[in-house]
Amino acid sequence: MSRRSASTDEELLVRVAAGDDGALALLYDRHGAAAFALARRIVGDALVAEDAVQEAFLAVWRDVRRFDPGRGCARTWLLVLVQRRALDALRRERRRRRDVDAPPRPAPAAADVAWAALQRERVRAALAVLPAARRELLALAS
Repeated sequence: MSRRSASTDEELLVRVAAGDDGALALLYDRHGAAAFALARRIVGDALVAEDAVQEAFLAVWRDVRRFDPGRGCARTWLLVLVQRRALDALRRERRRRRDVDAPPRPAPAAADVAWAALQRERVRAALAVLPAARRELLALAS
Protein backbone atom coordinates (compact mmCIF):
# COMPACT_ATOMS: atom_id res chain seq x y z
CA MET A 1 0.00 0.00 0.00
CA SER A 2 1.45 3.38 -0.95
CA ARG A 3 1.92 6.25 1.48
CA ARG A 4 -0.84 8.21 -0.27
CA SER A 5 -3.44 5.49 0.19
CA ALA A 6 -2.30 4.83 3.79
CA SER A 7 -3.31 8.35 4.89
CA THR A 8 -5.93 8.64 7.59
CA ASP A 9 -9.30 10.11 6.67
CA GLU A 10 -8.41 13.23 8.62
CA GLU A 11 -5.18 13.61 6.63
CA LEU A 12 -7.15 13.19 3.44
CA LEU A 13 -9.47 16.01 4.52
CA VAL A 14 -6.45 18.26 5.06
CA ARG A 15 -5.35 17.42 1.52
CA VAL A 16 -8.87 18.10 0.20
CA ALA A 17 -8.74 21.50 1.91
CA ALA A 18 -5.53 22.15 -0.02
CA GLY A 19 -7.35 21.40 -3.28
CA ASP A 20 -6.20 17.78 -3.77
CA ASP A 21 -9.01 16.11 -5.71
CA GLY A 22 -7.13 12.81 -5.52
CA ALA A 23 -7.64 12.87 -1.76
CA LEU A 24 -11.36 13.30 -2.31
CA ALA A 25 -11.30 10.31 -4.67
CA LEU A 26 -9.58 8.24 -1.98
CA LEU A 27 -12.25 9.26 0.54
CA TYR A 28 -14.89 8.19 -1.95
CA ASP A 29 -13.14 4.87 -2.55
CA ARG A 30 -13.09 4.24 1.20
CA HIS A 31 -16.55 5.42 2.14
CA GLY A 32 -18.63 5.60 -1.04
CA ALA A 33 -20.23 2.17 -0.57
CA ALA A 34 -21.21 2.88 3.05
CA ALA A 35 -22.47 6.34 2.05
CA PHE A 36 -24.60 4.86 -0.73
CA ALA A 37 -25.97 2.14 1.55
CA LEU A 38 -26.98 4.73 4.13
CA ALA A 39 -28.62 7.01 1.58
CA ARG A 40 -30.42 4.08 -0.04
CA ARG A 41 -31.83 2.96 3.33
CA ILE A 42 -33.15 6.47 3.92
CA VAL A 43 -34.63 7.26 0.51
CA GLY A 44 -35.38 3.79 -0.83
CA ASP A 45 -34.38 4.68 -4.38
CA ALA A 46 -30.96 4.05 -5.95
CA LEU A 47 -30.95 7.11 -8.20
CA VAL A 48 -32.00 9.48 -5.43
CA ALA A 49 -29.42 7.85 -3.13
CA GLU A 50 -26.69 8.38 -5.73
CA ASP A 51 -27.63 12.05 -5.96
CA ALA A 52 -27.52 12.41 -2.16
CA VAL A 53 -24.06 10.83 -2.01
CA GLN A 54 -22.83 13.04 -4.84
CA GLU A 55 -24.17 16.14 -3.08
CA ALA A 56 -22.50 15.06 0.17
CA PHE A 57 -19.09 14.58 -1.46
CA LEU A 58 -19.52 17.92 -3.22
CA ALA A 59 -20.18 19.45 0.21
CA VAL A 60 -16.97 17.86 1.47
CA TRP A 61 -15.08 19.49 -1.40
CA ARG A 62 -16.70 22.90 -0.88
CA ASP A 63 -16.91 23.00 2.92
CA VAL A 64 -14.10 20.74 4.14
CA ARG A 65 -12.96 23.43 6.58
CA ARG A 66 -16.18 22.85 8.51
CA PHE A 67 -14.84 19.49 9.66
CA ASP A 68 -13.87 19.68 13.33
CA PRO A 69 -11.75 16.71 14.46
CA GLY A 70 -12.60 17.61 18.05
CA ARG A 71 -16.24 16.69 17.43
CA GLY A 72 -15.71 13.30 15.80
CA CYS A 73 -13.97 11.32 13.13
CA ALA A 74 -13.99 12.13 9.42
CA ARG A 75 -16.08 9.06 8.51
CA THR A 76 -18.82 10.07 10.93
CA TRP A 77 -18.81 13.64 9.62
CA LEU A 78 -19.05 12.40 6.05
CA LEU A 79 -21.90 10.01 6.84
CA VAL A 80 -23.78 12.78 8.65
CA LEU A 81 -23.48 14.87 5.48
CA VAL A 82 -24.87 11.95 3.49
CA GLN A 83 -27.70 11.46 5.96
CA ARG A 84 -28.67 15.14 5.78
CA ARG A 85 -28.61 15.16 1.97
CA ALA A 86 -30.67 11.97 1.85
CA LEU A 87 -33.25 13.34 4.28
CA ASP A 88 -33.45 16.55 2.24
CA ALA A 89 -34.01 14.49 -0.91
CA LEU A 90 -36.69 12.44 0.84
CA ARG A 91 -38.49 15.61 1.97
CA ARG A 92 -38.30 17.08 -1.54
CA GLU A 93 -39.72 13.89 -3.01
CA ARG A 94 -42.56 13.77 -0.48
CA ARG A 95 -43.36 17.43 -1.15
CA ARG A 96 -43.33 16.82 -4.90
CA ARG A 97 -45.67 13.85 -4.54
CA ARG A 98 -47.99 15.81 -2.27
CA ASP A 99 -48.10 18.68 -4.76
CA VAL A 100 -48.80 16.33 -7.67
CA ASP A 101 -51.51 14.46 -5.76
CA ALA A 102 -53.21 17.58 -4.39
CA PRO A 103 -56.44 18.54 -6.11
CA PRO A 104 -56.21 21.79 -8.06
CA ARG A 105 -57.51 24.82 -6.26
CA PRO A 106 -60.53 26.46 -7.85
CA ALA A 107 -60.01 29.94 -9.22
CA PRO A 108 -61.38 32.64 -6.93
CA ALA A 109 -64.70 34.13 -7.92
CA ALA A 110 -64.61 37.47 -9.72
CA ALA A 111 -66.44 39.13 -6.84
CA ASP A 112 -63.79 37.89 -4.37
CA VAL A 113 -60.98 39.22 -6.57
CA ALA A 114 -62.69 42.60 -6.87
CA TRP A 115 -63.34 42.76 -3.10
CA ALA A 116 -59.68 41.95 -2.32
CA ALA A 117 -58.51 44.67 -4.73
CA LEU A 118 -60.83 47.18 -3.08
CA GLN A 119 -59.56 46.22 0.38
CA ARG A 120 -55.91 46.60 -0.76
CA GLU A 121 -56.69 50.06 -2.13
CA ARG A 122 -58.37 51.10 1.12
CA VAL A 123 -55.36 49.94 3.15
CA ARG A 124 -52.98 51.81 0.83
CA ALA A 125 -55.06 54.98 1.18
CA ALA A 126 -55.14 54.67 4.97
CA LEU A 127 -51.37 54.13 5.08
CA ALA A 128 -50.78 57.15 2.86
CA VAL A 129 -52.28 59.54 5.42
CA LEU A 130 -50.18 58.21 8.31
CA PRO A 131 -46.97 59.97 9.32
CA ALA A 132 -43.86 58.36 7.81
CA ALA A 133 -42.63 57.04 11.17
CA ARG A 134 -45.89 55.16 11.79
CA ARG A 135 -45.91 53.73 8.24
CA GLU A 136 -42.37 52.50 8.81
CA LEU A 137 -43.36 50.98 12.15
CA LEU A 138 -46.27 49.13 10.53
CA ALA A 139 -44.04 47.93 7.69
CA LEU A 140 -41.51 46.57 10.17
CA ALA A 141 -44.23 44.87 12.21
CA SER A 142 -45.70 43.02 9.25
